[in-house]
Amino acid sequence: MKIALLIIDMQKASWSGTSRKEMDKAAETLRGILPFFRERKLPVIWIQDVSSMNSPDHPGEAFDLIDGLEPLDRETRVRKRYWNAFNKTELKDVLEAEKVKTVILAGYCAECCVLSTYRGALDLDLEPILLEGALASENPDNRRFVQRISKTASPVMVRRLAGSAAEPEATPDCCPR
Repeated sequence: MKIALLIIDMQKASWSGTSRKEMDKAAETLRGILPFFRERKLPVIWIQDVSSMNSPDHPGEAFDLIDGLEPLDRETRVRKRYWNAFNKTELKDVLEAEKVKTVILAGYCAECCVLSTYRGALDLDLEPILLEGALASENPDNRRFVQRISKTASPVMVRRLAGSAAEPEATPDCCPR
């Protein structure tokens, strides 16, 4: 079971007011788990909303990721126009090519794009899991609600899941079977 980390809409266009504080907390959690995914060469996919831009091919400062989040050149970027990141994008194909069955979701806005992508993953027979501490919303009550109704895992549990997916346990030769 291979897993991928999907980082959704952590963009400067939404980085203000209550959202800024929430996004900063989510970014801190992401900065803590990104090295783990990268060291194991597990897919990290950056999803960016272009629906409100003047042109989908004209990334400006609002399109940029918030400070402290930097994709590596080898990491995939997906541009989307709808809340569900699977809707009319290459995301499904990217995950299939990588043989991913479980997606760890993080980002903004918990009750809109993150939840829509979570449900989109379910529709595709993937296993979505929200990364605890890595969700953001303009309204913290909405974030908490999304966490309550969805499968959620702490960074520690995600590391265990990713570790077991990336490095299968060997059976010691010394032990009886």
